[in-house]
Amino acid sequence: MASIINRSNYVVSVRSRDDLTRTFPYDKQQGAKDYYAQLRAQQFRPRVEQLEDTIFVRVRDKGYKAQTATFDSLEKAETFLKQLELDRAKGLGCDYTAARSVTLVDLLERYIREEGPKLVKSWETVGKYKAQRL
Repeated sequence: MASIINRSNYVVSVRSRDDLTRTFPYDKQQGAKDYYAQLRAQQFRPRVEQLEDTIFVRVRDKGYKAQTATFDSLEKAETFLKQLELDRAKGLGCDYTAARSVTLVDLLERYIREEGPKLVKSWETVGKYKAQRL
């Protein structure tokens, strides 16, 4: 079972009045509604909208480890879900969330630590320093 949740901020704005624009976190929707009502009481015509720049995806299926990820667009979140469904249909149980947290620096440090000494006899004197320059 997959769920896509929009965790983007709410923006309350009034046309031609940038000084009245305020942003509220996704979990403070009531604050946005209150500010909207306050502006309406002052005879303004405010608009409330939720941005789409923080999309949270949670996937929980029986027999698979639960996965969560955050994306900066709805399209990327849907692509992630499609890829996950395809892999699971093939019988693959990949955990993409772990792979998203590994950086290139982490990989290079692991290479220097584990594989480097196996490659060159002079690793400690020359090879290690060349690899660290990367």
